[in-house]
Amino acid sequence: AECGKADTKQPILNEEAKVCTACTGLGCSTCGRIQTQHGLVEKCSACIGGYSLSKEGVCESNASWVWSLVFLVVGTLLIAIFGWYFALVWRPVTNQKVLDTALANRELLKFRDHTVDG
Repeated sequence: AECGKADTKQPILNEEAKVCTACTGLGCSTCGRIQTQHGLVEKCSACIGGYSLSKEGVCESNASWVWSLVFLVVGTLLIAIFGWYFALVWRPVTNQKVLDTALANRELLKFRDHTVDG
């Protein structure tokens, strides 16, 4: 029996295993194999919803621009956050006396349990 006639979801013949297999391309609904200089190559002839068929026979996502936008926004935010953080870390101390007094005061305000040794 030929692949694709009995089961349209498995139109490709796997020569090594002698079984019919499904299209391996992402978003591909109908595919076939064509002979090229590199041997048999799987090409898509129809795509599922949300994908478009390219000239090369590959299904490409219609929403790939959304992921590009998400990565751009997240990357920009990370750069801004790290820039702000390092600007704070590298900022010089302008009033060391007040800082020392504040740290000493914070040390005095910590809760302590004097009933425990140490």
